[in-house]
Amino acid sequence: MVILMGGSYKRIENTLLVISAFILVYLAAFVIIPINSHGLYSAITLMTTPNSYTNTWYISLLTANIGAVIMPWMLYYQQSAIVDKGLRREHYTHERFETVMGAVISETLMVAGLLVGYWLRVREGLVDGFQSALLSINKVFGSYWFATAAIGMVAAALLAIFIISLGFAYGLSEYFGWPTGLSKRLYEAKGFYAFYAIEIIPAALIVLFARELTTLILNIMIFNSIALAIPTYLLIHIVSQRRIVGDYAIGKVRALILYVVTTIMVAAGIYAITMIA
Repeated sequence: MVILMGGSYKRIENTLLVISAFILVYLAAFVIIPINSHGLYSAITLMTTPNSYTNTWYISLLTANIGAVIMPWMLYYQQSAIVDKGLRREHYTHERFETVMGAVISETLMVAGLLVGYWLRVREGLVDGFQSALLSINKVFGSYWFATAAIGMVAAALLAIFIISLGFAYGLSEYFGWPTGLSKRLYEAKGFYAFYAIEIIPAALIVLFARELTTLILNIMIFNSIALAIPTYLLIHIVSQRRIVGDYAIGKVRALILYVVTTIMVAAGIYAITMIA
């Protein structure tokens, strides 16, 4: 909360970028873990095998990845952040480039995380939860990588707290017509900062008292793949209407592609839930 009360979007953005840098430690997985080309080819082949899509756990993890990458609230967080940052039309090309790079880096980190989990399994480690995974890293890789992975997990958690809570605060403050934005100080946007704080409290309580935290997170990610339907369809409809967004409207072909992709993702979420139930 102290970090956000500085009245400067740029300073807060730089602070979050520093926190994000610690998550990059997982890229070391590509260096320290031997990757067998034959095993990699077999894994890719297995993913395309129809039998894989009847496996409950495989479908659950696949759908959870969709919910983790395309979170509903993220669509609205970014547009609010762009306004808060003060970007204009001439900045959009660079902003799109940053978004693409962020997507590539985040997906690369997910692959690195999977490599770490796979190698821990090969070396008879446990990855049933965050604690067991860290203890296995300590056993397999040593205390140095244990500390490094722990720092990466804490950094990822801190970043998630900031972004998710800010998305909540942006959305509700804009709905009520209250002053919003990190460029404003506490006394200028009391409701905005109050919503941010309120979001953190239940999240902290869940982390403290939930027993099956990993399962809970996976279930939330699966739910996200379905929850993104309403806001995404609505957003596509809005940005394709020239009478609403003027020259910023997207074309019919692009809108159609977005509708199809969204429908596929939502269908995958529904299928996963029916498989689990």
